[in-house]
Amino acid sequence: MTFSLPWLSRSTVLETMAPLLALLALLQLGPGLAALSCPQNVNIVGGNFTLSRGWAPGSVLIYSCPLGRYPSPAWRECQSNGQWQTPRASSLPTLRSSRLAKAVCKPVRCPAPTSFENGIYIPRLGSYPVGGNLSFECEHGFTLRGSPVRYCRPNGVWDGETAVCDNGGKSNMGGSPKPAVDNIREILGISRNRNDYLDIYAIGVGKLDVDWKELNELGSKKDGERHAFILQDAKAVQQVFEHILDVSKLTDTICGVGNMSVNASDQERTPWQVTFKPKSKETCQGSLISDQWVLTAAHCFHDAQMEDRHLWRVIVGDPTSHHGKEFHVEEVLVAPGFNVHAKQSQGISEFYADDIALLKLSQRVKMSSHARPICLPCTVGANMALRRSPGSTCKDHGECWRLEVLGGLRQSLLAGCQQGWGGLQSSSWTHQLWVKRPVSTSPFSPTAETELLSQQKVPAHFVALNGNRMNINLRTGPERTSCIEAVSQNKGSFPGLTNVSEVVTDQFLCSGMEGDDSPCKGESGGAVFLERRYRFFQVGLVSWGLFDPCHGSSNKNLRRKPPHGVVPRDFHISLFRLQPWLRQHLDGVLDFLPL
Repeated sequence: MTFSLPWLSRSTVLETMAPLLALLALLQLGPGLAALSCPQNVNIVGGNFTLSRGWAPGSVLIYSCPLGRYPSPAWRECQSNGQWQTPRASSLPTLRSSRLAKAVCKPVRCPAPTSFENGIYIPRLGSYPVGGNLSFECEHGFTLRGSPVRYCRPNGVWDGETAVCDNGGKSNMGGSPKPAVDNIREILGISRNRNDYLDIYAIGVGKLDVDWKELNELGSKKDGERHAFILQDAKAVQQVFEHILDVSKLTDTICGVGNMSVNASDQERTPWQVTFKPKSKETCQGSLISDQWVLTAAHCFHDAQMEDRHLWRVIVGDPTSHHGKEFHVEEVLVAPGFNVHAKQSQGISEFYADDIALLKLSQRVKMSSHARPICLPCTVGANMALRRSPGSTCKDHGECWRLEVLGGLRQSLLAGCQQGWGGLQSSSWTHQLWVKRPVSTSPFSPTAETELLSQQKVPAHFVALNGNRMNINLRTGPERTSCIEAVSQNKGSFPGLTNVSEVVTDQFLCSGMEGDDSPCKGESGGAVFLERRYRFFQVGLVSWGLFDPCHGSSNKNLRRKPPHGVVPRDFHISLFRLQPWLRQHLDGVLDFLPL
């Protein structure tokens, strides 16, 4: 039996003691235990830092530096033992040491060109300081395309366009493809020793005189793989693409891969989708995020007895075919702040904050075209899927993902790192308010939310009970304000509500306007995801809504339209707000990027 008190940091000794012994131990330790804090010798040379919760355990410290410099390390987290946890390289394990490494602001540098054929560039250095210039010249008979002089910008990226020396090439439109290939290599940081990170396919189509030598030079060179093709017509091109994109041969845990061919099943299109069955009753969905962990909603466990988890089942793969397999649940992690009745004293009968949970399966899932994890933002796997530099940070992901939920995001994100997500009664319905549900703030950089959701109306998807991929538009900025206002009109569920933010906190993404599909009861906990670069990224989690399109119907394929006077709205947890909680519980499972 375990024993813990809310004012104590986690302690291995106390948690394993019998209750009476634990109380005696606490009396001997005295009240000073609650005042545990991390050392304050964390200044950064040449920069500043912010704290999410002061010096208390759980607080995240984020460093910042002037333009042209970057912090090393980028962040620290105050652990329950009163020591700072400092990250190492993004793909390496976290360093835990009593010796605190000194934080410094290091100068940003631009990389040297990986190659420049048929010409020269000066000066030739291993890397270049901010403000440095590179000049390019071509040999006789070659024309310089791109920028003749490039300037190293403060963000470590060269300005201008990639310089190449071109003699015309053999392409029948747009000139030689080699400049584009070189540009791709430079953007992705592909040097000779990193060729395995890039696949380039060169295809010549038609019965014209195709230059095989040039095609072969453009394509990647890898053992046992073919990257150059000469094809007769468009039908042959389709066959080659299906050969290239055959994900059924992938056996590792590469994330965010779905089979989008015309012959693929629904499960093959969204292989991360799982069905969760507490006590043999299907009530929730979830997403596979590794070969042994599932992300779902906390309300799926409301009123459930944790000791009965041996009765629960998670179906991975297609539940209607032999590809589906049932897994027992070994461990359940529910956000401690989950309390559906937290605001009853304020007249809010149901409040869905802290609605998130993690399930550890009893055994590892064998990867296949029917079972594969989805990418989570700010992880090394997602970084590779986005084809970004290995040195990227969570903030860099923001520059390609934009998920800015509201204007004052930075202040709220830096306000604290306590995570929380929401709850639901086992029926999932009260006054037609069903739980799909919310999140709390984190110290995550706001720009990390801003690249995935760059517009005020961002196309996204969730998976229905019948396996179909449904379409929604996530609303941000002023559009979000209009979206959440519908809650105040729902007097049946929220009588007397004067401030919508008391129910729909800044933890929520909002959808359900202008003909969006609405999730049904039973679809709670499923992934809200986007497609970028032909890979799939989970940005939210289905939480709660105002209208159930499947209410009163036993047909999973039948979704009714809202009756007159009913305004549908759906709310989804933003995973960008969950970074500390996810990092705390998935450390060693997923490799996270520095904040």
